[in-house]
Amino acid sequence: MNILGIYGAIGWDGNKPTPEWTAERTGSKVKPVSRKGDYWVHGSGVTLIMDGELKNSMCEERFSRIKYEGNFPVSAIEKILDHNKLTKYDIDLVVYVGCPILDYHLLRQSGQIEKLIKEYFPKCKVEFSPHHVAHAGATFYTSGFEEANILTFDAAGDYEFQPDLRGPNPAGGYKVPHMKFYHGKDLTILELPHSNYCNSPPMATSFGSLYNMYSMMAYATKMKTPESEHFSPEVDAIHRETYPGKVMGLAVFGDYQKIDLPEWYDFERTKHVWNSDTEWEECFPQLYNTQNDYWMESTQYKKLNPDDLAAWTQHQFEKYLLLFLSHIPKEFKHDNLCLGGGCALNILANSKIIEQGIYKNVHVNTAPNDDGLHFGAALCKSAEYEHKITLPDDIGYLGTPYTDEDIEAALSDFSFIKFSSGNDFLELCQWVVEDLKENKVVAWFQGKSEFGPRALGNRSILVNPIFDNKDYLNSKVKYREYWRPYAPIVIEEETKHWFDLPVDKSPHMLFNSFVVEDKRKQIPSVVHEDGSARVQTVSKINNKKIYMLLQEFFKETGVPVLLNTSFNVGGEPIVESPADAVKTFAKSNIDILIMHNYYCCK
Repeated sequence: MNILGIYGAIGWDGNKPTPEWTAERTGSKVKPVSRKGDYWVHGSGVTLIMDGELKNSMCEERFSRIKYEGNFPVSAIEKILDHNKLTKYDIDLVVYVGCPILDYHLLRQSGQIEKLIKEYFPKCKVEFSPHHVAHAGATFYTSGFEEANILTFDAAGDYEFQPDLRGPNPAGGYKVPHMKFYHGKDLTILELPHSNYCNSPPMATSFGSLYNMYSMMAYATKMKTPESEHFSPEVDAIHRETYPGKVMGLAVFGDYQKIDLPEWYDFERTKHVWNSDTEWEECFPQLYNTQNDYWMESTQYKKLNPDDLAAWTQHQFEKYLLLFLSHIPKEFKHDNLCLGGGCALNILANSKIIEQGIYKNVHVNTAPNDDGLHFGAALCKSAEYEHKITLPDDIGYLGTPYTDEDIEAALSDFSFIKFSSGNDFLELCQWVVEDLKENKVVAWFQGKSEFGPRALGNRSILVNPIFDNKDYLNSKVKYREYWRPYAPIVIEEETKHWFDLPVDKSPHMLFNSFVVEDKRKQIPSVVHEDGSARVQTVSKINNKKIYMLLQEFFKETGVPVLLNTSFNVGGEPIVESPADAVKTFAKSNIDILIMHNYYCCK
């Protein structure tokens, strides 16, 4: 059975962040009631599973070159079908993931979405996946756990019908859930019904929404941008994916205790106990909103130190997430936890869940944000119909390969050296190590592209961490804010000598670590202000080529670490093809370009 998981706008423009407000008038007062026209979607992409075996997963932004692309992934679909020698008539099932706009339900209920999908795939069956179910599948089915709790949390999911458990309307209505709690066992994922309490009043505002809101305030004040004068829905839609990651890096420069603002929530531990005879009985701890709707429109935040506000935002996020998880009732708590949703990219919080002993084991998928929705939906359907899921050795690399002909065509205007394959790749690594020792910036393009927002050594820019290159990279290569840290990539078996990781290994950069104190001066480029680092560990199994490079660098320098950042410049997606790589190389201050066995220098 050939299954495609798909996410992305179909029937509307998913890149259109132009909301129009409607209002109702009562006497002389006008009250905003709803926002129409905000059709913005992000993370569109496609995943292919054939007879239970995961083949490829790719995001459309890598082809359209529009960061956070939200439209139907036409190019990614074409690339994956072509690579696997399939046609549009060979797809048996398309599972489409719900989008966080109300019009999605109208289009689905009218049959328009199914009709449009069948225009692409005439013989397929069309099914639909809820947003958070897809997040849950993406994290649980890649965890290796036989059994685990699953928490999915983000700014918003898609509209679904929910009972209003604590509000004035018990019948409920369509709402946008931002948090779900599931239990996974073998190939089955079951939502715990009382997880709907997380999305009912009084917790109507999510961890993700609050983090986005305060991140935007901190960032705009820090940069003194026009957005700091007025936060419009357009600005929010365009940038809401970028603020949290940037501000997480800024947080270590501030002191949260210097911010005097209301707590995000008041916490209450309910005394009710859930059992099978009590449907919808309340048992989850409750988080009561204390935030006022007018706060975003206030200008008071401009008086606050943005570094301190960033630190306070991170502190609030961690505080209430950990408080929530530490009060999960024992009746259904497991040692293992899988995290999904955009909030699971918060590596500081991920690490503290383990450090504080709330769960023994925590797993996060390589694309926990909306980039992974199509992936999770496809895995769920494979579990349902094929009763099996076969994954590759490392789910970090799910793109399609490129040929030597593709590379040579892209390098047609450049001189290059081609090394033979096999053992001679070692010679290429030795050349690159000599460049790194001379403090040159190396672009490294190998094999299949990464799946998710992190560069994991196949579409990376590599730099010698022994030199303090952060300012140069920020101002001359990546064109990004000075306070954002760079990640170290390290030989797995050497990790414990250099980093204090809360997990045994971190192949996908989803946990925070502290650099061993006596090693910090040796690798200044990858040490953040507080001595921390977002570590990627590499083994011979999960990425043989960059492992070889690291080994050669270690032999020459005594340091088993390189600085690893994504192969792109600010505002652009990570490069996908050889043509993308050459274009970025040509317009940037990158010194060396390596693509497979090809060596090119300026």
